[in-house]
Amino acid sequence: MLLQYAFCSRTVNDASRSLKSYLASLALDYVFIVLPTLLVFTVLAEWLYECTIGLFLLTIFCTAIKRTYCLPYTEGPNAARASIAYHAIWFLLK
Repeated sequence: MLLQYAFCSRTVNDASRSLKSYLASLALDYVFIVLPTLLVFTVLAEWLYECTIGLFLLTIFCTAIKRTYCLPYTEGPNAARASIAYHAIWFLLK
């Protein structure tokens, strides 16, 4: 749909613009899908592992921070069990 407006085509089945639209969409798919995928799995493979580990640690850290501020303060032997049950139910409902 966006390519139709970019090439001034008003109809969906415009025969004169079909090859141009097809080549443009093929080029866009290559630039934004195929090329980044190839780069991530070949050239940027070492960075991929480091970024994944960093994002994983950041997610755990943010979850731990959020957990300490969102839970009601409970004391006693069942405090850890209540905390785990609260978050299990929260994730199921979310």
